[in-house]
Amino acid sequence: MSEFSKLNPIKEPEKVKRLLGMNKHNLTSIESQTRYVLERHLTQMPCPVCHEKCNVYEAADGTKTVGDIYEGEFKCPACEVILVQVVPFFMGAGPGWHWARKHPPTAEERAKLRELHRAKKG
Repeated sequence: MSEFSKLNPIKEPEKVKRLLGMNKHNLTSIESQTRYVLERHLTQMPCPVCHEKCNVYEAADGTKTVGDIYEGEFKCPACEVILVQVVPFFMGAGPGWHWARKHPPTAEERAKLRELHRAKKG
C-alpha cells in the first residue's frame, strides 16, 4: 500500500507537497491516480454566492481524504453557504467541476448576502 493512500490534505500538507513535487514518471499507478484527483480537488473555484475561492478540502470539514466518497456537507469558508460539486454538461478548460448552491437562499441568507456585497463595494 502506498504512503499516499488515505491522504488528508488538511491534516497532512507535507505529504501533499511531497506527492505533488515527485516526478510523474516515478509514481506507481495508484500514486499517479491519487495525484490526479488531488490536483483537481485542490483547484480553487469561486463560491457562487460570495465569489471567494476555495477548494474541495477547504469546503469539507477536515475529514475528506483523497479519492474517498465524502458524506459530509461542503461549506464556503467565507459565507458558509452549503455547496455541491457540479460537473458541467460541456467540458471546457479547468478542473471539470464547479461549485453550486445546494439550496435556494432563505430570507436571512439574502439579507446576509446583501450586507456582504455592500461591505465589498464600500
